Amino acid sequence: MGRKPLETPCTGPIGSERSQTFLFMQRRPPSIGSSSKGVTAKPPQVKRQRQGGLRLHKTIVFLLVTVFGLTAFEPLENGFYDFLLGLRGTEATGRVVLVDMDEKSAELLGPRPWPRTVMADMLERLTEAGARAVVLDVLYGEKHDEPGLLEVRNARRAIREKPGLLNNADIREIYAYLGAAEERLDGDGRLLRETARGKVVYPIALLPGKTEKTGPLPEFLLENSRTFPEPERDIRADLANLRNPLREGAPEEVRGVIERPFAALAERAAALGLRVDEAGGRWVPLLVRHRGRYLPSLALQAALGFAGGTFGDVQVQERDGVVKALRFGHYRVPTDGGYRMALEPARGLPRYSFSDVLEGSPQAGSLRDKLVFVGRSGDTSLEAAAQAAENIVRAEHIVRPPWAFGVECGVLLYFGVFVSFVFPRVRPRVGAAIVLLSLLPWLGVSSMLLVRQGIWLMAATPALLLGAGFVTAVFWRAFSPTSPRGDMDETVESHKMLGLSLQSQGMLDMALEKFMRCPVKDRSVRELLYNLALDFERKRMPKKAMRVYEHILTAGKFRDVRERLESLVNRASSELQAGLRGSDSTLVPAGEGGVAPTLGRYEVLKEIGRGAMGTVYLARDPRINREVALKTIALDHVDEGEAAEVKKRFFQEALAAGKLSHPHIMTIYDVGEEHDLAYMAMELLEGKDLSEHTARDNLLSPKEALKAASSVAQALEYAHQRGVIHRDVKPANIMLAGDGSVKVADFGIARVLESSGTLTGTVLGTPSYMSPEQVAGEKVEGPSDFFSLGVVLYELLSGEKPFQGDSVASIMYSISRGSYVPLRKVARKTPECAVRIVEKLLSKSLKKRYRSGETLARDLEACLQRLK
Repeated sequence: MGRKPLETPCTGPIGSERSQTFLFMQRRPPSIGSSSKGVTAKPPQVKRQRQGGLRLHKTIVFLLVTVFGLTAFEPLENGFYDFLLGLRGTEATGRVVLVDMDEKSAELLGPRPWPRTVMADMLERLTEAGARAVVLDVLYGEKHDEPGLLEVRNARRAIREKPGLLNNADIREIYAYLGAAEERLDGDGRLLRETARGKVVYPIALLPGKTEKTGPLPEFLLENSRTFPEPERDIRADLANLRNPLREGAPEEVRGVIERPFAALAERAAALGLRVDEAGGRWVPLLVRHRGRYLPSLALQAALGFAGGTFGDVQVQERDGVVKALRFGHYRVPTDGGYRMALEPARGLPRYSFSDVLEGSPQAGSLRDKLVFVGRSGDTSLEAAAQAAENIVRAEHIVRPPWAFGVECGVLLYFGVFVSFVFPRVRPRVGAAIVLLSLLPWLGVSSMLLVRQGIWLMAATPALLLGAGFVTAVFWRAFSPTSPRGDMDETVESHKMLGLSLQSQGMLDMALEKFMRCPVKDRSVRELLYNLALDFERKRMPKKAMRVYEHILTAGKFRDVRERLESLVNRASSELQAGLRGSDSTLVPAGEGGVAPTLGRYEVLKEIGRGAMGTVYLARDPRINREVALKTIALDHVDEGEAAEVKKRFFQEALAAGKLSHPHIMTIYDVGEEHDLAYMAMELLEGKDLSEHTARDNLLSPKEALKAASSVAQALEYAHQRGVIHRDVKPANIMLAGDGSVKVADFGIARVLESSGTLTGTVLGTPSYMSPEQVAGEKVEGPSDFFSLGVVLYELLSGEKPFQGDSVASIMYSISRGSYVPLRKVARKTPECAVRIVEKLLSKSLKKRYRSGETLARDLEACLQRLK
């Protein structure tokens, strides 16, 4: 489990460049009487200059957002615009109607898309109802012949081609019936006829994901597009007239493939219009530039159809090289330089269900002289087109006058003066009065202009600048070191920084002392205390962690402090009831959300076993992200008189094992001591020990057992040559890795021969695997390990221990005085060469036993060769 780096307003994460610089500064001796603890503070004048520069930069940023038309504050402007439109309360004229292909219609007519005959029926119904123009927002890109239609046509052709059949009255009746069926099934034919009867506008669509073809424009695009003269722009003139040169230019080209209705349908349509999404928040394009020509939008073509005009009637009105509006007939539509109109959604736009209109419902019968949009519900593009057409035919528009940009920039600069130079020098009450007296007139006038006159000023951005500048100034004044609270805040920051430095160096008690001098009501201080309590938990100091959590709770609820405190209290209570005195069981996180304890730099993950000297854990080295086996010994479990000897022996184990580097010996990485535990980081092996293969039903083959014994013999020979005796060779200390390799582990009771003598009378090892000299307390040398290896090999081949007894004393007596059952009687299929090796290994006489691991390994290899 990783640990989030500490981070506060005064420093970066521990380990960052900023924190490292601070730690370096902390090592310097602080000046006597210095309040900054060795940290040099900048003069107040320099700080004030920097603060003024930051506030001036804020004004410039807001001004650039306005000039470039970025979308940073667009949601705020749109929200304020929608609010004012709600106050304006524009009602729909009823001239534009939406026929909704809704779910109710889908239940009656079946799932969409519906057959073209259904659409033809709708066009017939609308034409008969007297609709002035119809926008059918369905793109029929290809012709479609019903399979049944082809069969009917073939049947009629067959009747016609056989002479005399039509003389039969019955055949003539069938022929007529087939003719009626053909007419009903011919969806394309009916759609073409009804389109030609009325004034129907169909959509064309831009597919930006497809590759655009080069060469001349297709014929249908030439017929449904126009060129307009490109006005020559004068940036200086725009700026002199307080116009935004970046927002008044010609629209950008749109690229992609244009998809249209199939040719016959396009020829019979009254007009084709481009489907466009609502662009720029509350702006709808009326003309779209594509490959040097302008395509009309669906909304513009719909309005032209309602007005009885065509796209050729559209004229561009401009002044001083700036587009002002589009004109056709008696309609004038104000636009920006990109031919976009401001959208004013009208309330109460008539909306009828598709199925109601198709069935001739009375409520949908009044469609005479209406502009009807037929499309699917929830389509934002269709909704925007219908609302835009409603705006055009109503002849009332939201406008952005030429002076709007200049006024907005002037107000921004005016508010910027207060933000940069006034607010830092006045009291908060005076600043609040300035904000109130400035915002009320600005928001009141801009709101009145939009609600009453339809003049849209971007009022929210300047208001945001003034409000944010005032709030920033108030907070800066409250927490800046140059304010009256500066000295106190500087002292608090010094304690926080020094505490962080001590915590990073592992001096948690001293860090707590520094943090306790900071106000706990400060959220950043509580964050520091919270992280420190987590460190106390990781270091297995629950009482100190509880003390810190209780201190945090004095300032109120904070994160999961209460839950962690209850968890620590419950854990302490359960350990007390279980009689655990200083147990290392606290190394394992308890329950969900537990904190992974640490030993040194190692993060303890879980317990994986218990050895002769202590518990073994799975741990992670965060420096190199490597998993290790962490072996521990709880020093507080040992009597005080023996603690020093046990600790010494533990570190002797690490010293002895650290000298050994052999393919069949487990590697030791690190050793250390912390609090009440000593620990040793070892190589983590993926595999199991040989104790699983000592049962009769799970024995290794003789070859595998001899091969494992050979690897152990080589490892012991290597250790004996360097003066290290294992003293505890047993199946549990021999690891069989997943790749088949063997490693000897746990030199837990090894001793360095050249550094100390023999502890006479001290019995070390596991009773069943001891040598006679170990039982007798005599001097132990290499042959003792070979005797233990013989016991292991006997057990691997037979599934039984050679020396057994009801008690430790009886086992020891059997080893020193008794005999064992010959291997052949226990395991009859044991090879003869293996029997001889085991007999020599288990000899009670040192002279008859193997003296060298090299010789033993050679005999084992020879036996393996015979078995092959």
